[in-house]
Amino acid sequence: MDGIAIEWVGAATFVVLTGWQGYTFGARQERAKERRARDFVAATELVAPIRELQRLLRCFGHEQLNKDEVASAFLAWSTAFDQHGHRLPRQWQHVDRSVKAAAGTVFGGISLIHLRPDSTRMDLGEPDAMWQDCADDYLGYVARSILTFGDSAQEAPKTVANYDVWLVQTERRAPVGQNEPRSGR
Repeated sequence: MDGIAIEWVGAATFVVLTGWQGYTFGARQERAKERRARDFVAATELVAPIRELQRLLRCFGHEQLNKDEVASAFLAWSTAFDQHGHRLPRQWQHVDRSVKAAAGTVFGGISLIHLRPDSTRMDLGEPDAMWQDCADDYLGYVARSILTFGDSAQEAPKTVANYDVWLVQTERRAPVGQNEPRSGR
């Protein structure tokens, strides 16, 4: 009789542990699936205003741009980053400033619309093909990195260079402290 009781206790313990392990594994998988879905939504929401800023950069100097349209694009980026930027890796938190710096180099003070609503009274900067290309390329780099982050099937880059570092890495600007400009595009 003692042998049967021990077998029953062993079987019951095995059933309980197997059920608990299955529940834990299933719950962990479900949480990971939900996180991937949130990351995908965040990536999509973050890239949309970047693409709009790229469109405006490409049109600037070729078409007449409305200051309100440019201000709206910067506000859309600020709103998207405020809502979804916390999902990005910690090392990427500079992306907000870097996107504004890249596009702001071209458009001027209107890029500060999120801080100074009266900046819509400022004129847009003068078109400059070199800086427009730099900003467009940088925004494309950031958008690709964010989309890779949102795609759970791909390994996201560990870091995304800030705009100033990226300019040096792509040889579009000399490192700080060097007098000679690097040959660029």
